[in-house]
Order: sequence, then structure tokens, then C-alpha cells
Amino acid sequence: FFSIYSIGTFIGDTAGRKIIYYFHLSKIHPSYYLILSISGAFCCILKIPFLSWIGIFLIFLANGLIYAASTKFIDKNVDKMFSLTAISFWLFIGDIGSVTGSNVWQIFQPVVCSSHSDYFCVSSTNSPTMAPTMSI
Repeated sequence: FFSIYSIGTFIGDTAGRKIIYYFHLSKIHPSYYLILSISGAFCCILKIPFLSWIGIFLIFLANGLIYAASTKFIDKNVDKMFSLTAISFWLFIGDIGSVTGSNVWQIFQPVVCSSHSDYFCVSSTNSPTMAPTMSI
């Protein structure tokens, strides 16, 4: 399950970063790509494994589109002398978002895990088994 989940992540993000340059989507405001993220999040929240794969693809497609559109905008509109600083600042802002998102999971975990979900929630009743090579 998680191998295919990660492949969806990789393909979505990589495709998003390339699509901007091939189809000239950089004229679209990046906030419109949030529709893809919201659709993907909805697919993941449904807790249906197949839809989770589609959802993670959509989320990371949006992520790649947003990052590529933003870096392309910086390349075109910021003086080359300040380009590295502008991109570094943009990536720093993105890192703040990812750290914040990973830290608020504990707030949303009771809502997401209210019903049984082997794929997203681990508790003492459905904890993964240890590999035979691991020692206790």
C-alpha cells in the first residue's frame, strides 16, 4: 500500500514541476492549484485505499505545480542578483508550512481515526507487527 502511495507522491510532484514548463500554466494564479490539493485531501479522508492513491497524486501534483510556478515567477521577475535570496526565502516559507502541517496532525488525529483505519492510524490494537529480524 505505502509503496504505491509513495510512487503516487513521486509521480505527482515530478509531473507538476514539469507540466508548468510544457503547457505554460504559469499564468494561472497558484491559488487555483489548491483545488487539486483539496480534492486530493478529500480522497484521502474517505479512507478508501484506491482513492488515497489518487488523492496523494493530486496533492503532490498541486505541490509541484505551485513550486514550479513560483520559481518560474521568481526567475522571470526578480533581478538575478537577488534570485538566490528570493528562492531561498520562498523555500523557507514552504518548510514552515510542512513543519506546521506535520505538527498539527495530533490535533486532527482523533477526527481522522474515529473509525477503524488500518492504513492511517496505529494504536495498541492494530499496531504493526515487528519484523522477524528485529530484536526486542
